[in-house]
Amino acid sequence: FLARLKSVMPVTLSLYVVPTGCLRPYALPKAPTETIMRSLLGASRSSSFLAMNVFIVKSMFCLVHVLADGISYSRLNDIPFMRRVSELLIDNRMKGLGGFLSCLSLFIEDRRRRKELTLYVLPKALESFWATGRIVGYIPHVPLGEYIMAATGLSMLMAVSYTNLTQQTN
Repeated sequence: FLARLKSVMPVTLSLYVVPTGCLRPYALPKAPTETIMRSLLGASRSSSFLAMNVFIVKSMFCLVHVLADGISYSRLNDIPFMRRVSELLIDNRMKGLGGFLSCLSLFIEDRRRRKELTLYVLPKALESFWATGRIVGYIPHVPLGEYIMAATGLSMLMAVSYTNLTQQTN
């Protein structure tokens, strides 16, 4: 967690400090301590979110494989049910569990940014769903299917952004 936090912090710090200096230059001379602290808090929250996301995915991957190895290399492997559990644990679909649980890291991020992050992730999730469904055979071949999925994702982003914009102006 700390290694990932250390590698992500410079990037997120620049994403918070540079816009503050460029887009709100009047705020810095008026309240320098408050402005700097707000930027540091935002950068540390975003960095913690990203680091925790990676930590959860890697931890779940390791935990599942340690459990599967523990069953495989013990007397439990002689029991047919436990052998099946071990096979299920190392199945590729179990990697989705870590990805699903990584959404818990969203609670670290600022409440206002959660919608934005969700809207960023949703088209990627649809793309992954589409690709996996095509590989497994659940989704039939659709001409230009990837483009349709991309258009769907962008239309969702635009619809939510437009809805939020109209709600703010009313």
